Amino acid sequence: MNAMAQLAGRESARVASIWSAEDNERHAARKAEAKARRKAQTQDARRLVCAFARQHGVKMPELLGKDDRRLGRSGELHLLRFECWAMLKAETTLSYPRIGRMFAGRDHTTIITGVKKHREAIEQKEAGQ
Repeated sequence: MNAMAQLAGRESARVASIWSAEDNERHAARKAEAKARRKAQTQDARRLVCAFARQHGVKMPELLGKDDRRLGRSGELHLLRFECWAMLKAETTLSYPRIGRMFAGRDHTTIITGVKKHREAIEQKEAGQ
């Protein structure tokens, strides 16, 4: 073994020994708590989306799905999605990427744009009245 490999081996052993068994247990517990919290947040968000879909007379797969054209509802459906995304952002602590993953793996920038367009539509509607 050359000198660099020996030094790297000693360094990694030194770093590994810094963490005690107690530290590892605390870290694992925090990780498990965070995972449970994310799961609960996602379940709450799904309930909100389900209620939103029911309220607007849309099926969940249509609202969460990717392709609107084959359903013949693309004009109204994307506006409903924008509204749903804005509602989720306002009512939950979900990030844009998490919301995007709920909606057929959409990119977070798509969600940001949709929320922005929904806000602009509301402002235009209020200004017009």
